[in-house]
Amino acid sequence: MSAVTILIIGFLFFYFFIQSNLDEFKEHLTQKISEQFEKKVEIKSIDAQWRITNPSLTLYNLSIYNESLEKSLDLKKVRVDISWLSLLKFKPILDEIVLYEPNLEIEKLKNKEYTIGGISIKTKQNSSASNWILNQDEIIIIDGKIKWHDHTRNAPPLLIEKISATYESSIDLSNLNRRKFNITGQLVNLNNQIININGYFDGSSIKNIRNTNGQLSLSITKIDINEFRAWIDYPVEIISATGDVNIRGDFNDGKITQIDAQLDVKNFVTKINEANEEPLTLKKFKGQISYALKDNINILNISKMNVITDNGINIDEGELLLSINKLEKKSIKLV
Repeated sequence: MSAVTILIIGFLFFYFFIQSNLDEFKEHLTQKISEQFEKKVEIKSIDAQWRITNPSLTLYNLSIYNESLEKSLDLKKVRVDISWLSLLKFKPILDEIVLYEPNLEIEKLKNKEYTIGGISIKTKQNSSASNWILNQDEIIIIDGKIKWHDHTRNAPPLLIEKISATYESSIDLSNLNRRKFNITGQLVNLNNQIININGYFDGSSIKNIRNTNGQLSLSITKIDINEFRAWIDYPVEIISATGDVNIRGDFNDGKITQIDAQLDVKNFVTKINEANEEPLTLKKFKGQISYALKDNINILNISKMNVITDNGINIDEGELLLSINKLEKKSIKLV
């Protein structure tokens, strides 16, 4: 079947069965979404367009209700582009989902499960809705808002606004289960500083998501690192530090195997341990930090290190290598 023939069949199907029966199609679509999420769903109105070569649907005021029949997820506008594979597989295959101005509340509960808009994302079992989202070709968020609330720690909600985000499944045959993501937004709690989070993970089932392989990167500029203490646990007590941070973490089977960071901070004040009553003060710290864990060996490497202390002891282009073998003695090398 030629591409032109598929295009003609697709257009005729779109015009006669969807465009001409929008009300009936809206009811059918509402039922399908409700079955997928196992929740009550409402769609106020629906519109259909032909976008260049793909049929497209726009849903207005899509609402999903929780068990108490309260609106847990309310999306003002959602655009869905339908893939041509729908004709070959005789079922709707989505090419792209675009969420306009979504306002999402994401919670981590005390039982370490997660909810999005009150809808449980069950990672210990296969959920049809979670797997459906996980395996979408592409999801785009335009001008979104996220409220992150971690109930496992005593921290206020973290608010992120003006979010632009993409999530896509890899088309690379060697990494068919790879999911890539890129999120940029403003941290309302932290003077609207811009944060970027990107990376990937491998997996096709939500049940195995905790044992996945992947990579996560975070970058933020001109931030007071101490203000992040409410949401992040640091290996040492950081009293103050202001500057630029770029961090990348690699994980395998759900466990961190390596962390690489680039820091350029000023007024870095920390306490190495409880035995040190006087804090360590660095007027400036700039360098690359790499931490790797392999088998029984922990390796910490700090390179291109430029340090200015408050007592006149400075380091220019220094390097520190710390290797700890859990079965043997540790070794330290300072260049």
